[in-house]
Amino acid sequence: MISILIPVYNYDITGLVTELHRQGMDLGIPFEIICYDDGSQPEYKVQNQTIGLIEFVKYKEIEKNHGRAAIRNLMAASALYEMLIFIDCDMEICSSSFLQKYLEYEGRGAVVGGITYAENPPKDQEKYLRWLYGVNRESRSAEFRNKTPYGSFMSGNFAINKVDFDLVRFDETIKGYGHEDTLFGSDLGKKNIPVVHIDNCLLHNGLDSSEVFLSKTKNAVENLAQLVQSGKMDPNIRLYKIYRRLKKWGVAWVFRIYFHFGKKILLNNLKSENPKLQNLDLYKLGLLSTKLNME
Repeated sequence: MISILIPVYNYDITGLVTELHRQGMDLGIPFEIICYDDGSQPEYKVQNQTIGLIEFVKYKEIEKNHGRAAIRNLMAASALYEMLIFIDCDMEICSSSFLQKYLEYEGRGAVVGGITYAENPPKDQEKYLRWLYGVNRESRSAEFRNKTPYGSFMSGNFAINKVDFDLVRFDETIKGYGHEDTLFGSDLGKKNIPVVHIDNCLLHNGLDSSEVFLSKTKNAVENLAQLVQSGKMDPNIRLYKIYRRLKKWGVAWVFRIYFHFGKKILLNNLKSENPKLQNLDLYKLGLLSTKLNME
């Protein structure tokens, strides 16, 4: 028995829900698809309202945006069945046995299917940076992700037993975009709940423009700094480890000066036709170093 949970924000999910419903019917077991719209623009609501007419699909519109953490907790609380499968709304099913494969791992803790990206870059140059980041930093095999199972946790495509989920839940103090899944993965480890990565990928279609992606990146780094200051974040998170290394060597202040004068150059490259992910790394490190120095 499966509850499929899809938080919706400004995206047409009719195709995704239709395929999930088809697979659910083929399994021949009780299932439900819960879709909560978290304050989308009216045009997306109009597109998605039709899914509420499909059998076993529950569509609900939340007028006030709850955010990525709170909306997931809200849907999990309303789920009828023991196995929860979380899917981001801008994903596309890649396999006709997507649900079946998760069922094979039922009861194994948190099971992460992974995400992938289109082989060719998008025609829209504005979305190239997001695609480049996804291909090189997020699209990883199960074998690679299982080397650091908790650190590789991503919330866009995973399954978990409802009892285990209730032991952790997403931290609702995290606002906006970023690191709610990092903390969730860390908390799974603290609760000794296993994380298993499998090759059951979804295709990520919702590519942001460089401007939006960089804005979300900034929000994510601010969230990371907040979690560090509150003592919630795992000190082994890569970006924070590098910052602590700079601080230990006594050169964090030098890097902040470099970032102060070089920030514009980094951003110009990241918004260009030939962005370098190394510059994105430097930008994130500069943001974190500056933010933590202000606290």
